[in-house]
Amino acid sequence: WGGVGGGRQGTMWRVKAVNFLTLILISAKVKYFPLFLDEKGMTPTQIGVLMGFGSFAQFLATPIWGVLSDVTNRPALMLGIGLFVWTGIFQAFRVESLSAYSIVFYALLTIFEAAMSLIDVISVAAATRSGESYGGQRWLASLGFGAGCLVSGALVEAYGYSAMFFWSLFFGALLTLNAYFLDKELARTSLSTPPDKYESEPSQISSDEEQLRAPTKNCDQNFDSETGVQMLIQAAKAAIGNQKLVNILVNAILFGNLVCLVDVFMILHIQQSFHVTKTFVGFATLAGTLSEIPVFLYSGKILSRYGKGTAMLFSHASFALRLILLALVTFLFDGSEGGYHG
Repeated sequence: WGGVGGGRQGTMWRVKAVNFLTLILISAKVKYFPLFLDEKGMTPTQIGVLMGFGSFAQFLATPIWGVLSDVTNRPALMLGIGLFVWTGIFQAFRVESLSAYSIVFYALLTIFEAAMSLIDVISVAAATRSGESYGGQRWLASLGFGAGCLVSGALVEAYGYSAMFFWSLFFGALLTLNAYFLDKELARTSLSTPPDKYESEPSQISSDEEQLRAPTKNCDQNFDSETGVQMLIQAAKAAIGNQKLVNILVNAILFGNLVCLVDVFMILHIQQSFHVTKTFVGFATLAGTLSEIPVFLYSGKILSRYGKGTAMLFSHASFALRLILLALVTFLFDGSEGGYHG
């Protein structure tokens, strides 16, 4: 998983392994946790409230993980610590007596799940230093998520929801070990540091980029909790004062909430109305993630040819089409015998 070829090439294999293992770790939770809550007797409204609290907690926690990555310059270690704790908190849902505190535990779970954002920090830095494209790494995350949903779905079907928790323990341990060794590799190869252009060619840095990087300069010296809070405040002010970033944040929040809403309730609808197996849900997810891989592999060429604005517009239009098709399927075919409404 990590030592192939040694040196920088070996480090790139570890980076790819982190992409793969992180998504395979959370795959069972993302797809089958709503069904687990449904089986426990929670209503769709209660599940929605739970997910909403979790999304809000994750929104607040994500920049904190970014600050921790900046001040330590060890994103792989922060990722490993975050998802190691995530794995432990996830096991709390197995304890029946703790069900009254579901919102608290789910908020804690998503706070540490926010450490996943550091995958992009690691991958972008690795792409900059090694010359390998971001998409050339990111497609493994899609493959891991799809394969994880399929295999974990089959296990949950065969052995019950306890398999979902054992799944997280096993891959949580693998990811933690890989993140630890990747951290050591990054320290040796300097893949985790910013590109040399920041030192040698400062004129190439855009004003937006310089504004956002300013709060983290020299932050590894004399760092304390007060410094961390100041950095968060400065970064927030820089983001609020930058119209481009505000637009990106609004798009990201709306898009993220839509994805969460659709995934959670689509799975509930499919399971309850069509009575399909969890293995079928896994196959459907794998098919969807496999369709992403060509886009990731050619993302660089797509962006350079058509521009970021056009690519974002196409992405939103594609997702809107997905929502329309899901609505049509839900309306036309309710899963009952006979098939069609009316």
